[in-house]
Amino acid sequence: MNGRQIAVAAWDAFHRKGIIQRRGIRTPQAYFLPDLEPTQQDVQIAERLLAAYVYSPPHEDIWGSITSGLQGFAAVVDRADPLELARYLCNVSRMDASRGIVQGDIEHQKLKLDPTYRRHVARMAADKLLLVAEAVGAVPVENPEQGPRRDTAKMTSGQIVDAISSVMSIDITPPEIDGGLFKIRTGVGDFGERDLNALYTAWLLRNYRSVCEIGGGSGRVAYWALRLGVRHYTIIDLPHANMLQGFYLMKALGADSVSLHGEDGRAPITLTPSSVHKSVGIDADAILNQDSFPEIAADVVRGYLEWVKNLDVPLISINHESQPPSGIGAPQIRVSDLVAEVGGFERTERHLYWLRSGYVLERFEPKSGSGHATHSDSPSH
Repeated sequence: MNGRQIAVAAWDAFHRKGIIQRRGIRTPQAYFLPDLEPTQQDVQIAERLLAAYVYSPPHEDIWGSITSGLQGFAAVVDRADPLELARYLCNVSRMDASRGIVQGDIEHQKLKLDPTYRRHVARMAADKLLLVAEAVGAVPVENPEQGPRRDTAKMTSGQIVDAISSVMSIDITPPEIDGGLFKIRTGVGDFGERDLNALYTAWLLRNYRSVCEIGGGSGRVAYWALRLGVRHYTIIDLPHANMLQGFYLMKALGADSVSLHGEDGRAPITLTPSSVHKSVGIDADAILNQDSFPEIAADVVRGYLEWVKNLDVPLISINHESQPPSGIGAPQIRVSDLVAEVGGFERTERHLYWLRSGYVLERFEPKSGSGHATHSDSPSH
């Protein structure tokens, strides 16, 4: 295997293992969402995305290896046909550009060919649904010392969805825009595990006015954060990820909800390529990194940490710290190690992340005098 194949395999082996935390989870009904045909609005979105796209050479890390292998995506972008790009992005969950972000072509094929794996992923999504409900207090937490709660065990997945929606005071049904994505049926909407991870992380951010996320996945956290009350959301990410995020968010929230690179920046969501983030102004009361710093080159993460310190706002990290092999040399990093190395931060919070076994939520505050910018009226978390 070459370095790219090793990196993709390492990501797949680690991230898709998916430890199911609640025993006795039944396998729910699940299916692939049907392919979507692009609308005229989708084509117009694709035109904007092509105009904003700025290629940058990949770094030597896991994401650089994944990005270098996105030949299908690169060919579509090179042809610069908005209709072709819109058709690709409507069904990106089964395309190469969503590797490591949503599902990707490799994962899609594995799910199609392996019924045992389909059942596992379906049960994992059902597990996440129950964990969200427990985490936000929509259902009581089970105690293994006392046995399962009979009332919770009798709840249908639809009833659990309704209970979460009641606590959050919003309809948590994901937008129906994920052509080709494998999801579970609940009777009140279809959910994938990433919908639920994003929903819970956004719930944790709901008291902030403005958030900047480094590595924003498909844009799902941004979507739910705005639904839950965050007023402005910035995503800094790789160029191809910005394109996926822009398409998802504009379809989910409307074309006027997103400002792309080179646009006026007045929309509630701003997407910024990682190669230029230091040259643009960032309005944020907190910086979020979830499930990506360990996979990024250490020198790049150090640069982000120095940047956050100068912004003088807290960093919220939701990451694993088991340091598995990266597939391209050094093991994956541990965020707290690099924070200590850079210096100038104080860890004010550390606890397990409710939805993912082995993931830790940490909050790092810049120490007084270590940054240059000041922000007032920042809400407490």
